[in-house]
Amino acid sequence: MVYVVHKPVAKFIETWNEEFLSIFTFLVTICMVYDFANAFREAMDLRALLVQAEDIKKRLSAVLEEEKEHLSETVMEKKEQLVQSVEERREQFTQSVEEKKEHLDKMIAELETAREKLREGMEKHSKQLLLHNPGSGYTGMDEESAEVKKRLLSKRRK
Repeated sequence: MVYVVHKPVAKFIETWNEEFLSIFTFLVTICMVYDFANAFREAMDLRALLVQAEDIKKRLSAVLEEEKEHLSETVMEKKEQLVQSVEERREQFTQSVEEKKEHLDKMIAELETAREKLREGMEKHSKQLLLHNPGSGYTGMDEESAEVKKRLLSKRRK
């Protein structure tokens, strides 16, 4: 640019009138000042935008933090409700199991009582049969079942 373009441009400008050259230089200076002022104004506008963006970022961060805290509180409340609900259901289940166990214990006791009554009735009936038939040799329910087992074992051996 210095060796090729500058020499012809410098010769061309030297041909201009000095008064015209001063006016042209003044106009170029005015254009440069105008361009600088616009660039500076735009830079200041950009700075204002950056400041606004930073302010918006801070506000959004604050809102986000509030929402985060609110969500955390809501989650904690729901967790506590869930834990309480599970605990209540566990207690109800435990109580239900205990009630059913008590009911089964009562039924077992009733069955034991009924079995004993049945056994006593059978013993009584077998004694009455023995009184009517004294030669049968019946000694009792336990002894009779032992005698039956003994006979079965002896038949197996043969």
